[in-house]
Amino acid sequence: MRKAFFLALMIAVLLIPACSASKSPIFPPQPSYWPTQGWQTSTPEEQGFDSAWLAEGLLAMRDNQINIHSLMIIHNDKVILDAYLYPYSGETVHELASVTKSVITTLTGMTSGLDCTSANDEQTLIEMGAAPDWVQFTLDLKVKHIPGTYFEYCSPGMHVLSAILQEATGMTASEFARLNLFGLLGITDFI
Repeated sequence: MRKAFFLALMIAVLLIPACSASKSPIFPPQPSYWPTQGWQTSTPEEQGFDSAWLAEGLLAMRDNQINIHSLMIIHNDKVILDAYLYPYSGETVHELASVTKSVITTLTGMTSGLDCTSANDEQTLIEMGAAPDWVQFTLDLKVKHIPGTYFEYCSPGMHVLSAILQEATGMTASEFARLNLFGLLGITDFI
């Protein structure tokens, strides 16, 4: 329990500076070396972090069998930790599942207000999977909240956003992402 608390505390400490008020713009400028085939690196100590502390956090993840495949920490545009946990490596391609929601919402920036029926919308997702037309299934969902006013985890909403993005741009979501997101970030290997 102590190690799990330590891990949660470590992540919170790393995220607090990102949430604090600063005089920097909302969209900070990209590093001058962006995009490249890789990030520039730095030792944790050069960026004000303790390597032993980071190593202890990785050991806590392993010892508590936390299901994480990899962890990258970037500070001041430099990678200070890039760890892959067995059996994964930096060469392993993964199905991202719900991480895709972040990509789609980054590309479209909407909340739908759709009625997704249960926690983590598993039942709604099962029902959508059984439907012959996933877009029509989603369009047939009731609107529970005024769009844009309430967040609810909703997988069908992501699917219809992908269809809207395709209709609006004439490109699949992956083509649009390659041109407008992944390419700008230097990400070339994705499915």
